[in-house]
Amino acid sequence: MFEETVKIVEENISVFTALIGVIIGAVLNNFVNWKLKTKETKLKIIEKLIDKKINAYEEVLKIVKTLRAMHSTGLADKDLNLIGYPVVLKNKNEFKKFHLDFSSIANDHSHWLDIKIIRELFFIQDYILTLKINLENVDERYYFEIGKIIKQDFVDISKALEDITLNCYQNKISKIKIEKAEGWHKYIKSETLKRMSNTVLIKEKTKIDNFQNKKST
Repeated sequence: MFEETVKIVEENISVFTALIGVIIGAVLNNFVNWKLKTKETKLKIIEKLIDKKINAYEEVLKIVKTLRAMHSTGLADKDLNLIGYPVVLKNKNEFKKFHLDFSSIANDHSHWLDIKIIRELFFIQDYILTLKINLENVDERYYFEIGKIIKQDFVDISKALEDITLNCYQNKISKIKIEKAEGWHKYIKSETLKRMSNTVLIKEKTKIDNFQNKKST
């Protein structure tokens, strides 16, 4: 029986060899196709992750543009510089819309952003909340007057946010890993208070308070 089996194998060795080759070829082909599909899937995932990160940074830069946007009063100061105020202080609805948009962007995209950007966003949020409190008893017709006073604050905070965002964008945009932000999400209290105390909003609080409960004319 064994001899007959050996004889059959010897007589058909070429067939068996070809069959084994076909099997090995099929296995290798399936393996290669699987690897290619896996690589293609990875690349698609990486592309989507990078797109989400880019979108998050672009949304932050939209905040910068909004903060920086100024509305002209059509007047000029003694040095012939045009007098303007932040567009978000055009009226109550404009300010409310900006506040909601800012909060939405900061919350929805924070997990894609560097901790440095997150901290800066929280500082701006503190500033906006402080401003909101100061506007509570102010007729919206005087919003632009307050805007003229604190115009420099908007210039400064928009520049700080832009600088930090662009720096992080250049250094970290290609990193696809979603990292948990290390450290507290806000600046330490002493730093926040120091920066806040240096804003025009706080330094000129007496002027701003003069608009409290003032009747429009």
